[in-house]
Amino acid sequence: MRRQFLVLASTVLLAMSVIGSSPGAAEETADRQHCAVYLDRSVDDGQTKPIETEESSIGCFDTLSEAIDAGEAMAPPQTSQQARLGSMKMSRLDDPERGSVHVGTEWNQIQYGGDSKSYFFNRNCNDTPIEVNVGAQWNDRFESGKGFGTCNANKKFRHDNQQGDVELCTPNCWTYGSLNNDVSSLRWKS
Repeated sequence: MRRQFLVLASTVLLAMSVIGSSPGAAEETADRQHCAVYLDRSVDDGQTKPIETEESSIGCFDTLSEAIDAGEAMAPPQTSQQARLGSMKMSRLDDPERGSVHVGTEWNQIQYGGDSKSYFFNRNCNDTPIEVNVGAQWNDRFESGKGFGTCNANKKFRHDNQQGDVELCTPNCWTYGSLNNDVSSLRWKS
């Protein structure tokens, strides 16, 4: 009986030491999130420049590559302007069959670390800037970011609606300096 007790006690202590030695590693991995959003035009008059957008969630994933894959695989929703035109093709850049384009990714730690949020649109930046407010869940969290494709002059703003202090990235910033954890809106452009 005493021997069984010692074996059981040793097993319990071993299990507790394994669990206790690395709780952060398991929790850290489980808590990571890499989200992807599609940017919908909030003003759909075909004239507004820069293009004002609102987010539609694609989802959050365990890895950045899963978020990117999901965003790139998404077919953008048809806009009301495209529906009005029926079978007439929009410009090549607004072609809904073209798929979504990865315009940027933001991270909540410097040097592109931690949680991330990737943005997708139905076109690249070309000569028309794309703007968005980051939303309540991600407000004041970003510390680094990258622009993709033709989105090579990216601005990070302290306040909503592209107001307040600004950090320019051409196209990437490994840190936002004084705007770390203080970014509320974004603008990508070529």
